[in-house]
Amino acid sequence: MPDRAAGVAGGERLALPGPLNTARPLPDHFGVALLLTPAATERSLSALTLRLSSSPAVATPLREASLETLRHALPAAAVLPLLVAIAQGAAQRHMALGYLPAMGLLVDVEPVV
Repeated sequence: MPDRAAGVAGGERLALPGPLNTARPLPDHFGVALLLTPAATERSLSALTLRLSSSPAVATPLREASLETLRHALPAAAVLPLLVAIAQGAAQRHMALGYLPAMGLLVDVEPVV
C-alpha cells in the first residue's frame, strides 16, 4: 500500500428492494472483507501484489462449479478466486479478477510462512 497504512477492502451484494429485485433477482447474498496491511503480521495468511491492467482481463475460473456459478451471479463474488487461493495456501501468479469493463485487476498471491 503506497501510504504504508492498513486498510480494509470489502464488498457485498444483497437482494435489491421491491420491484428492483424483480428486474435483477440475485440468487443469494454475498459479503467479503479483507484486512490489508503494508507488512506481514503474525496473523497474515498471504502476501498480495495487485496490478491494474489497462485492458479487461478474463477472470480466472474456479474449479468448483457451484462457486463458479456464484461468481457469475453476484458481482461481489468476483473475489472468490482470490479467497480460494488464500484458503489453499498456495502461490498463484497473474490471477485475474473481474473489475471494471475496461480494466482488469491482476493479483499475485504468495503464502506467508
